[in-house]
Amino acid sequence: RRAYFDEGKFAEKFGEPGCLYLLGCKGPITHADCPLRKWNNGVNWCIDAGMGCQGCTQPEFPDQLGPFYEKITDVHVPKIGEYWQKKEV
Repeated sequence: RRAYFDEGKFAEKFGEPGCLYLLGCKGPITHADCPLRKWNNGVNWCIDAGMGCQGCTQPEFPDQLGPFYEKITDVHVPKIGEYWQKKEV
């Protein structure tokens, strides 16, 4: 779903295609290897399960990263890819 973030395509509700940032995904501010490591004996991780990242590997989890289903603010991620669309989020 990172490609959706880079393209400025955001889901407005769960089940829709697009980045889950507006629905509370903490992926843009976390530093984790979940896509490689996966959890539950290497079976799955939040994004594969259709959920946004909750930032559970971050030292400030959960208190400073919540509420879980609200958009985080002040996210600054470098532009990646040629399809970047500058949109206010």
